[in-house]
Amino acid sequence: MNHKVMACIVNPHLNLDRNNVKDINNNWITDNSGINWNPNVDILWTDVMENACDYCEPEWMEAEDPLFILYTSGSTGKPKGIVHTIGGYLLYSYLTFKTVFNYTDGDVFFSTADLGWITGH
Repeated sequence: MNHKVMACIVNPHLNLDRNNVKDINNNWITDNSGINWNPNVDILWTDVMENACDYCEPEWMEAEDPLFILYTSGSTGKPKGIVHTIGGYLLYSYLTFKTVFNYTDGDVFFSTADLGWITGH
C-alpha cells in the first residue's frame, strides 16, 4: 500500500520560520531545527489555528463503533490488531481508573508510559 501523505501539521515549538525554509532554488531544505520542511505537505500549526473555531460540534457515536486499533509488537510473530470500541474501552478505562487507582475529583495523575502502549492510555 502506497499511501501518500497529504498534509503534515508541524508544531512551531522549535521556532520554525516558514519563510526561511527554502533555498534560492525554491527547494525544501533542512533548517537549523533539523526538520526537513516540505512546502508541498507541511503546514504550520499557527497557520491552521488562525482560522480555527472555538467550538467543535461533537460527532455522536455508537457504543460499538471503533475507537482505535492497537497492534501487538510482532516480536513473536506477525503483529495482530485488536479493535477497541468506544463504549467498551472508555467504560473499562473509567472503572479501572476509579477503582484500581482510587481516583477522586481533584487528584493529579501522571504516567510515564508511552501512548503507543495500552498502559499509556
